[in-house]
Amino acid sequence: MELNNLDILNIVINAKHQYLMDNVYIKNNTNYAVGMCYYIEKEISKYTNEYVSYNNIKKYIPEFIPETFNIKESDIIGYWWIPSNKKDRIKAFDKLIEIYKNKINEKTQ
Repeated sequence: MELNNLDILNIVINAKHQYLMDNVYIKNNTNYAVGMCYYIEKEISKYTNEYVSYNNIKKYIPEFIPETFNIKESDIIGYWWIPSNKKDRIKAFDKLIEIYKNKINEKTQ
């Protein structure tokens, strides 16, 4: 299923909201940090009714790549940022929101 820009904007907004509400999950009585990928995967899956993993997020959101957020490949070790770095993840959500708001505004002008 192909998503339009409004769908993607809503996905990113909803994923950010969920991230802010609950950015930790419990597994075997241990806290594991959850990155923004987890929330974006969940939201895309709701729209597409398909399982979405980290590897195919960019199929739906081409800008969801390290370069969009000025992340060097050498910085990536399982996460784009250290798990406790909430600030940069929120900035990344905001950047994606801005990108898709601009795309929508360009089409309506």
